[in-house]
Amino acid sequence: MRDFNLEKYSQQNKSLLNKIKMKCNELGIDKELLDDLDGKDANVKIVFVGQFSAGKSSIIKMLTGEDIAIGAKITTQKSTTYTWNGIDIIDTPGIHTELRFDHDAITYKQINKAALLVYVISNEGFSQHIGENFRKLAIDQKRADHMVLVVNKMDRAPMGNVPEQQSIIEQDLQKVTSPYKPSDLYLSFLDTNSYFESLTEKDLDLKEELLQASGYENFIDNLNLFVKEHELIGTLIKPLYHAREFLETSISANNVMEDKDIADLEKTIRERRKILMDGKEKCQRAVRDIVRTCREEIKSKGRLGAEEALNASEQLEADNKMADVNNEIEQCMIKCQDDVDAKIKESLVALGEEIKDYDNSYFVKSVSVNIRERVADTPINSRGIIVKAMGMAAQRAKEAENPALEAVAKPGVAALAAGKAADAAVAAVFPDLAVGAQAVGGIGGWVTKLFTPEPTVWEKGAAFLGRNAGKIVGVAAMGYALWAEVKNNEEQQKQEQERQKLKSELAKKYSDLSDDFQSKIITEANKLIDANITPAINSQNDELEKISQAKIDGERLNKELGKLLEEVNRKIDELK
Repeated sequence: MRDFNLEKYSQQNKSLLNKIKMKCNELGIDKELLDDLDGKDANVKIVFVGQFSAGKSSIIKMLTGEDIAIGAKITTQKSTTYTWNGIDIIDTPGIHTELRFDHDAITYKQINKAALLVYVISNEGFSQHIGENFRKLAIDQKRADHMVLVVNKMDRAPMGNVPEQQSIIEQDLQKVTSPYKPSDLYLSFLDTNSYFESLTEKDLDLKEELLQASGYENFIDNLNLFVKEHELIGTLIKPLYHAREFLETSISANNVMEDKDIADLEKTIRERRKILMDGKEKCQRAVRDIVRTCREEIKSKGRLGAEEALNASEQLEADNKMADVNNEIEQCMIKCQDDVDAKIKESLVALGEEIKDYDNSYFVKSVSVNIRERVADTPINSRGIIVKAMGMAAQRAKEAENPALEAVAKPGVAALAAGKAADAAVAAVFPDLAVGAQAVGGIGGWVTKLFTPEPTVWEKGAAFLGRNAGKIVGVAAMGYALWAEVKNNEEQQKQEQERQKLKSELAKKYSDLSDDFQSKIITEANKLIDANITPAINSQNDELEKISQAKIDGERLNKELGKLLEEVNRKIDELK
């Protein structure tokens, strides 16, 4: 059987639009605009009007396959709309029923919505009332150009639905349709009963005979001719144009790979990360220089102290020498710790100022403004990938409409600019630290905190030295004892060798002490530096990872949307 082209294309469009909706939902695109994608208000409306009990509902059932109520009495008491593959089929009450006077008002209201008006009469032709109504619509209101005239129930005609009977009826209709010929109105003759019988008939020859008698294929041909001549197919293109614009907008908005704003944002993040990493390395290097200088001083003082102690003439003198050396070493350790404390504090403040200067640069401010405007101008259905790619910067701009700088600047810049204390400034520049200055009582107090026995994270110079002094003094005391027991030159020579050995051992003890002190100070200083700077670096890495993932997601999404766009364009070309 022939297809009604309007329905066929409308069904294909509906299927394509549903496919777009499903794919967009699958890809995570916001649904706010998808609900109106198919343009429901733009559906083509086919209104069935005419004589009551002329079989309008039967024709609709024949055309659509919808199982609607059909009866001998006035079954359609109100206007009923059937949405059929993107087409609105409107069944109205019969005109001039003379039983329900409100039917005419209901019918005329729906007629005003029609793109195609199917006017149905029975094989008996026009009665006086129906003829007057027809002329009112076709002639007075000039709706003939939008009308298909259908004569139904041809099975009740004397000769049935055959050309001879059709010719007789057509001549009679001419009296009412003039100046139009009935054929100008795409005149169709139908026997719906024969059509429905053909659907269940198993004998193929009889099935074909019933289908021919029904007039179905001639009716479909006339509908298709009407659609073609009135360019109704063009109305189906409107939702496709909407879909194409939707897809093109989404593809453009999610083209992260070639997006200049995101490329610029990525550049600012990488530069900020470089500043942080360079600042961290500079701070660590400065700390190492301080501690290494202290280590060499400890070694030097240890060697000199060992020499002087073992050259002393008596034990008291040696003890005093050792005490002096140990005191000097303790002061050296304390100074080293103070210098490290000050250097870390100074480095963090300088790093904060450098970040502040960069975030105040023209380039960063421009990027921030572009991001904020981009998020504001991006259709809500496309924001998912954009926000994901732009990370926290876009999120702040979207949610709070922050000033341009605040959209990309790290928290704490304002604190520095306001001239707050250094400790507060450092804490503000690095708000995400897990442990560090604030965790141990402030930058100025971190050394003292680290000296506590449990947990041991740093050893105070005096305590550290005290735990090693016994070993050092013990070695020196052995030298004094050996010296006191010298009895002759031979023994003196032998003991001198032993004393030199002990001196080397004592110097090594101081060397080991300096190495151990260096290791512990650098380790704990690095922990503090990491605690303050590494979270900020990790934050930049997270933002870069978001952009990288968004590029992958955007490429995948656009590949899928591109396929749908190709389908939409092919369908538009086909309908044109």
